[in-house]
Amino acid sequence: MGSHFLSVATFAGLLAACSASEEQTPSRHDACEIVTDYVERFVGEAERFRTQNADAPQYIAVRTAPYQLRAIITKDGPVEAKLPDAITDTADWRKITKLPEQSVLEACVDLGPSLSQRAVISDDARIGTLTTGNDWEAHVLSIAMPIFTRNGRHAVIFSSKGMGGLAGVGLLAVYSKTGDGEWLLVGEDTRWIS
Repeated sequence: MGSHFLSVATFAGLLAACSASEEQTPSRHDACEIVTDYVERFVGEAERFRTQNADAPQYIAVRTAPYQLRAIITKDGPVEAKLPDAITDTADWRKITKLPEQSVLEACVDLGPSLSQRAVISDDARIGTLTTGNDWEAHVLSIAMPIFTRNGRHAVIFSSKGMGGLAGVGLLAVYSKTGDGEWLLVGEDTRWIS
């Protein structure tokens, strides 16, 4: 009797896992893996830029940005204004899910200390003092938590990179999960330029 119950419970668990594969709740671990990769890419890019350009901002900073989904209301409901080719199968707004709105630095607890070790500023008040006027003293990445497709295979990050009031770009970065479970940056889509 006990082994029969165990077999039924195991089968039920496997069945639940199969149906969950179609629609998964985004994992905070996955989200932070993506955020960390994107932030590290930015910091490396900013460090290279600083060494190659004498007039580059002296500091590097990372801060949280709000979600930047731009919905278009259609007769079938809201849809994202433009999605990259990598996720055309999710053009329906309802097939995109996100974690609760939370700061990347609050959600990804290892990120703040990692940035501090590399002398990257993540304090909003300090960033505010370095980014007044048109000539900023910091190369700044503003980033939101990733938004996932419901099947959990793709994620998008909305971010902006700036070095001054009129020197910035808004981006949508697309990540895809490999068969090995790794998240890879597969492309970036420019949303705006100033």
